Amino acid sequence: MTPRTKAALAAIVAALAAGGIVAATRDGPDEQATPTTAPATTAAPTSIASSTAAPETSEAPTAASPRSDVGPYQVATARVSSVDVTLDAPPGADSEEATSSSAPAYSERQDATLPLPRIEQPVQGRTATEDGYRFDNPQPFGDELTFLVIRRVGDSLQVHLPVRPNGTTGWVKAADVEVSEVTSHVEVNLAERTLRLFDGAELTSESPVAIGTNETRTPTGRHFISDKLEEPSGAQRYPWSLGISAYSEQLDTFDGGAPQIALHGWRDTSAFGKARSNGCIRVPDGVIEQLAALPLGTPVDVYAE
Repeated sequence: MTPRTKAALAAIVAALAAGGIVAATRDGPDEQATPTTAPATTAAPTSIASSTAAPETSEAPTAASPRSDVGPYQVATARVSSVDVTLDAPPGADSEEATSSSAPAYSERQDATLPLPRIEQPVQGRTATEDGYRFDNPQPFGDELTFLVIRRVGDSLQVHLPVRPNGTTGWVKAADVEVSEVTSHVEVNLAERTLRLFDGAELTSESPVAIGTNETRTPTGRHFISDKLEEPSGAQRYPWSLGISAYSEQLDTFDGGAPQIALHGWRDTSAFGKARSNGCIRVPDGVIEQLAALPLGTPVDVYAE
């Protein structure tokens, strides 16, 4: 058993001890999973919503230019055991505009969903407060709490948040985090059903992927890698599930937990190039290994077309 798997199992045991409900079908096909409604008073554990894995591609990627800004990007890693995030901007923020970005637009439709987390419905490791959110460090699967940074104003950083509505931003104290840079970013084109990995402006990998159905669409917008879970060899999602900061915009729970979107492998290679998942992005084995090597906080830009 790997250290990552041990950390994931420890998180599950802790959730069960606290009365939480953990997905019992993590390794099952997402087409067969049945969304459920969690009790409003129970903290829903973070459960990476399902997708499917793909065959490795042997062809070298063709030349392509990134649609998004090419970075480098700043990420903020927590220094403390929990980080408080406020939604209100600090003094002086209004006079300083955020750096312009070519990131994709967030989904206009977020049907039949409520904010996650919210005060009456926390998510494991992520809690709503009166003026924002509180995030535990480490996160439920043992990863360091990490945010994608937008800008700095004085002693505060504006960051993208792993909450719903997707696209929510907030402010953290610079003293609570350590800032570093990443150079890679991921772009997913839902119309083409294609994933491209860039290091700066250089295309390093390109692959067909599976995406969400019309009923459970893959959310567009700028997200980031927030969690990494190494899957056991017998799992459908083998070898990795990489949670991103987005949540399903049609499901309120998934497999008894929060409907977090993920990039992950899938053993049924016939899924690639199709819309079959509950919102996640199914990636070929060789590509998901490349993505798993990326730092937490790496941007994942999802375009509608």
